[in-house]
Amino acid sequence: MESNTNITRVKVKIINNTHRNEVVICTNVRCEKLSGLKAGDKIQPGKTIECVSSSNDRIFFEFRGEDSGDAFMMGCTCPKSSHNSACGYGNSGLQCYSRTGTPVSFEFHLGSPDLADWNNGCEYKAEHPAYAKCS
Repeated sequence: MESNTNITRVKVKIINNTHRNEVVICTNVRCEKLSGLKAGDKIQPGKTIECVSSSNDRIFFEFRGEDSGDAFMMGCTCPKSSHNSACGYGNSGLQCYSRTGTPVSFEFHLGSPDLADWNNGCEYKAEHPAYAKCS
């Protein structure tokens, strides 16, 4: 039986809550694609974007403040053989998420502290892989 590669595995919601009330720009998406997000996309202050992926591999993406240059780096995955994981690097504002189940939803509140990390769905211990380490 052929598997369906178009099944959504990852849902990502990114909210621009930056304290400088500035536009943020996506500077890159690495390892795998996120449908609905590409380099150059902007999020206005207080606005939200949502994107999805059918990949079970790692996905990394980064935003920069248009005026400040502040970096907001994030990563996530919904693997077939282990736990869901996500992380923010700095004030990317990762919210609590489920370590099991498909699809998984990850939410980031840019400019806020991370509440979870790569190995902890609702506790922050600063555990994360090297940024853009695809495997």
